[in-house]
Amino acid sequence: MNQPEPRRPSDPYQSIESYWGEPLSGELVQRITTAPRGHLVDCRRYKFENERAAGVVALPELPPGHLRPIVSVHAIDGAMIVNHVDLSMRALVAANTAITALLYAHQVVVDDVSWLLIEDDPQTQASAGQWLMQVKPLFDGTYSEVL
Repeated sequence: MNQPEPRRPSDPYQSIESYWGEPLSGELVQRITTAPRGHLVDCRRYKFENERAAGVVALPELPPGHLRPIVSVHAIDGAMIVNHVDLSMRALVAANTAITALLYAHQVVVDDVSWLLIEDDPQTQASAGQWLMQVKPLFDGTYSEVL
């Protein structure tokens, strides 16, 4: 009997390109920040449906001696929560913390911040787009090897 092929985690860059019709770039982020609200609503629906269809995916086995910390929006400094820093900002802080963790670890698991591109706040969209563009070389360098 054939085993089903293991599911791969979603690729946020492929998801962006699939919906918007072009790779992530500064120009695309600018267009997203000025897109009509209906486009953002449609994109949210598209992203949700695709992630639901992908299901839960287990991470591949980690070789002995390697580290893979998990940096999540739910595990960052409690002071930000007390000071009512919004979820979007906490997600970007966690994402930046994950990059710092790469100085000490072989891999890092981080929450997908691509959903911030479809928030209603243009500043949040721009910040998320900038972060995604900055880390793309790291993603490209490890995604195909690890997952």
